[in-house]
Amino acid sequence: MKNIYYNPEAFGLQIIGDVDVAGSYEFDILVVFKDSRTNKIYYATDSGCSCPTPFEDHRKEDLTEITRENLKQFESLCFNHRPYSYNRSLKDQILWHDDSLVLFKKVFDLV
Repeated sequence: MKNIYYNPEAFGLQIIGDVDVAGSYEFDILVVFKDSRTNKIYYATDSGCSCPTPFEDHRKEDLTEITRENLKQFESLCFNHRPYSYNRSLKDQILWHDDSLVLFKKVFDLV
């Protein structure tokens, strides 16, 4: 079976960018795709341990389109897509994950 993440061209997609905030032996990925035919922008997330393959159960129909109308929700998703920290001293210092900020800026310029 084709995998939308590892072989996006087979689905008529190209990857705009992705962010994986998980540690070793796991994944927590936010990925943004561009439809090569329609130029629409989509995102998907997937997470798990090292056993499954990222996005192994995702199809093109499972992607969420990013539009001007839902850009604020996507911004929130990007902002909250960061590694969990056990460091209690960082409790009040919630910042953007650098890679998520770069990905959001790319999408903002495309939408």
